[in-house]
Amino acid sequence: MLAQLNSRLLAARLDARFIAMQFGVYDAALRELTIANAGGTLPLLVHNGEVTEVNVGGMPLGLLPEAEYDEVTLSLSPGDMVIFASDGIHESMNKEQEEFGVDRLKALFVNRHAQ
Repeated sequence: MLAQLNSRLLAARLDARFIAMQFGVYDAALRELTIANAGGTLPLLVHNGEVTEVNVGGMPLGLLPEAEYDEVTLSLSPGDMVIFASDGIHESMNKEQEEFGVDRLKALFVNRHAQ
């Protein structure tokens, strides 16, 4: 899907514009989520109270014709969560001009699980 979108965006000649996104397909029968990433932030997996980044990277859409997009398949258990957050969340700042960041986002979900 991402490779097709990339080809179409390149054909549209958007001149120095690109799109960062993630694409996922969930198979409910198998409890599997397959994720591909086109330049978005890494998704987070919450499993048994631990929060880890899902290592699935990729080039934003519309930049290079030869971009390839890897897939990662997660086997999920009841209670697991997968969090997709845009860079707007990671880069949002408080009044002290400190970025929210991935570590604070992770802490939100560790704390939520502990309640």
